[in-house]
Parts: sequence; C-alpha cells; structure tokens
Amino acid sequence: MITRFFAILITCWSLMAFTIPNSIDSKLVKLQVVNKMNASVKQIYLYDDEGNEFLVLSQGTEIKAGQSLEITLECGTYTVSVESGEGQFCDYYNFNTCQKDTWELTECEEK
Repeated sequence: MITRFFAILITCWSLMAFTIPNSIDSKLVKLQVVNKMNASVKQIYLYDDEGNEFLVLSQGTEIKAGQSLEITLECGTYTVSVESGEGQFCDYYNFNTCQKDTWELTECEEK
C-alpha cells in the first residue's frame, strides 16, 4: 500500500516538473518604452531565437520624441529592431524583457 502511494506521488511530481516551466516561459511583462531620440519611433520589431518576427507597434501607432508608451509582451530574450520616423533602423541584441520594466530608446550608434 505504501509503495503504491509513493509511486503515485513520484508520478505526480514528474508531471508537475514538465508543466511548471511552460507556464513560467509564457509570462507576460509590461514594458514602458521611453523615446529619448530626436525622431519619432514608428515601428518596433522583435525577433526570437527561431527567427520569428513580432510587430510591437501597430500600423499608425507612433512614439513621438520625448513620449512613452506601455507595451505588453512575452518574457524572453529578443533581437529588437526599431525604425525611426526618419527611416533609420536601430538594432538591439540580446534584449531581455524579463529583467526590465523601462526601456529608454536613444539615438542609433553608427555602424
């Protein structure tokens, strides 16, 4: 009887080990994006490790210079590409959304 109880208990723990990380991985976070550039920001794209592209700002949405916008996205590490109103792209690599609540956009560095 006790052996069967422990077998059931170990099975339950094993199932929990596979389900708990999935719920942690899909955590949504709120991020305050502050535009400290001289130009407006008209597009922000995220790229995950698998190369999937996610558009963060919808068409027609813009963050003017000096303004901010709160966005909600999935916790993770991304490559981020930001397009200014002047058509310039800035890329940010290994951007971890799980460790920040504010992101200040500054002028692009020359490559």
